[in-house]
Amino acid sequence: MVEVSNADALKKLCADLKNHFSSPAGGGREGADFVVVLCANIGGKPFVAVSLAENVVAAKNLDAAQIIKQHIAPLIKGGGGGQKTLATAGGQDASNLQKVIDAVRAML
Repeated sequence: MVEVSNADALKKLCADLKNHFSSPAGGGREGADFVVVLCANIGGKPFVAVSLAENVVAAKNLDAAQIIKQHIAPLIKGGGGGQKTLATAGGQDASNLQKVIDAVRAML
């Protein structure tokens, strides 16, 4: 879980982590394997961002937007979407944010 002021900041943090993991200048390496799941409770509402490395998408046949729609949105009583490598969701029930992390972990 992270503390951010709004959903856009959560998405930006997720993108920054992706750049860090895949950039030699950031200590990462090109083609690095990573899965990032960030959850935040902002004003009593849950927000989630999921970022997947391209090679993880290919090797595990995963899709961040599908993960959000099929697995995360129901847990937080919300909705969301995005692309194969970066997707976000918002909802009404912040009590299940740990379950969100556990659900993504179980897919790996």
